[in-house]
Amino acid sequence: MSYWVTVWNAIKQMGLKKGDSIGIVGIGGLGVLAIQFAKALGYQVIAVDNRDIGLRLASEVHSHLKPDAIVKFCDEEAAKQISDLTRDIGLHGAVLRPRVVYVVLGLSEQGYKFDAFNLVFREIVVKGSIFTSADEARKMLEVVGREGVRSHLTVLKLEEGEVIYDKSFIAYKAMETQHSATDLQSPLTQMLLTNSSILLVSATLIGLLALATVRLLRTRVPGRPHVVLKVEGVYVYPIKGLRGCTLDSGLVSGVAFQFDRRFCLQRVHRNPDTNEINRLETVMLMYNFNLVLFQTSLESPSGDPSDMHIVVTYTGDENTAPLSWGGNQHQLRFPAQVNCEGLSRVIINLQGSSTQAYDTGDNYAKWFGKNLGFETRLLYIRDGFRAALGTLAPHSDGAVRKKRPYHALLWSLTPARYKSGPERLVFNDITQYLVVTRESNDAVTARLDDGLHMGILKFRPNIILTGSPSAFVEDYWAELYFPDTNMRLILTSNCPRCQSITADFKTGRLASDDRGNVWKKLNRDRRVDKGFKYHPIFGRYGFCGDKNIGKHITVGQEVWVTKINKEHTHTIFARQ
Repeated sequence: MSYWVTVWNAIKQMGLKKGDSIGIVGIGGLGVLAIQFAKALGYQVIAVDNRDIGLRLASEVHSHLKPDAIVKFCDEEAAKQISDLTRDIGLHGAVLRPRVVYVVLGLSEQGYKFDAFNLVFREIVVKGSIFTSADEARKMLEVVGREGVRSHLTVLKLEEGEVIYDKSFIAYKAMETQHSATDLQSPLTQMLLTNSSILLVSATLIGLLALATVRLLRTRVPGRPHVVLKVEGVYVYPIKGLRGCTLDSGLVSGVAFQFDRRFCLQRVHRNPDTNEINRLETVMLMYNFNLVLFQTSLESPSGDPSDMHIVVTYTGDENTAPLSWGGNQHQLRFPAQVNCEGLSRVIINLQGSSTQAYDTGDNYAKWFGKNLGFETRLLYIRDGFRAALGTLAPHSDGAVRKKRPYHALLWSLTPARYKSGPERLVFNDITQYLVVTRESNDAVTARLDDGLHMGILKFRPNIILTGSPSAFVEDYWAELYFPDTNMRLILTSNCPRCQSITADFKTGRLASDDRGNVWKKLNRDRRVDKGFKYHPIFGRYGFCGDKNIGKHITVGQEVWVTKINKEHTHTIFARQ
């Protein structure tokens, strides 16, 4: 709808009265709308074009919204026709009269030339127009409904969809060649002409309309917060499945927090006859509770943040060493950013989404294999990434079709440089960030036997929030806003819980007390997402757009809930 309000706003800026004349030169997608809006508002409308398609579009408008005249401006009588219809003011008079206002919509690749003498001495005003207020948008929709204003549609075969943008661009360039006069002295230019104003209109591009839509969506100002929260904790998990480490501040990257899940462990399956590797299997916590016996920390031996290392400490029964690096047999240390030169590449599939990763070598693999009890490889994703599937990523094609079906075509045709996404992942399961609240965790604790506490880190959050009005209200949260950094975290889906939340961090086995039943307890009433109907829900998954790269989420930071869904999310999770 953004290009509709673009045209509406430009016409309204003229301040015309009913009966005033308005000329629309260049009848394309915007021009057709301008004709209908102008007629609906009671103006005398003159449609001017030199192309057969433009003249035809003007003639095909609904009868009650047809222009009063359609003029082919290369005709010798064009100027006289316009003069007759504008009470002898004519085109030159409208263009060159003092204090004329030009409202520019067209984006000419060649730019526009204005005569300095006329600009100064005739006090000419030139301004652009693209969006309007919500109140004006409502007025426009009332006119659309009352008068039956319609866009021009072109029906194409499905196989032609991929080239529609190129066709539009070629058509635009051809038109621009015919209408090369952009000097205000030229008698016929691509403008809407009125007694006091001129609106510049060029043939519309589907790509341009999509760009306007994207910009409208990306410049929204947050309203009053529904809930005000605080960040209680920030966590990253350098190696997928292992225990995480706490941070004072997490650096937002394009895929997750910096240092979060860039590594994962793969179990090696070999052919018993040939001993050749058959396949690699991602070591998942849900099937390997002993992963909780591996704790991680981040430290820089040199003190330089760019020299960050990951320290992994195996905390089995026989080890009581601290987590900081001590160089003992229960610890492993390696760079957080691995030099991949000479390392072998491996293609792996995680949750249906494939990527290329690097095998970090035998030394690390042997250490993990010894402590896990099976042959293992440690993989590093470096600068690769995985696709976020289904409706999880807010800028994926699936999510756009689900939320805004009327924007889906425009979104798919918008050049990549003008839009965000689709969002990317590393070794995080299906989204970039997991948000939980202290209040919901307390509600889980209340379900356990007296004296037992549910450790919130068993839910493996990236961000812990406190200050929620009640437990589980985050099920409906759609957007978090960080006012001090002007950053949004879009919450698109729920986190379905597996049996890993029943693991005992001390033994690496199923908890022997009532905490071993926590999954069953949640399963009684927390199966609230139809997309994960066999799993209880705890926490919300979310994404940060690329424009937030380099910003931080910090402990103690204020967070606003700025958007709330009316219903529980129905997650659609696809596979490649």
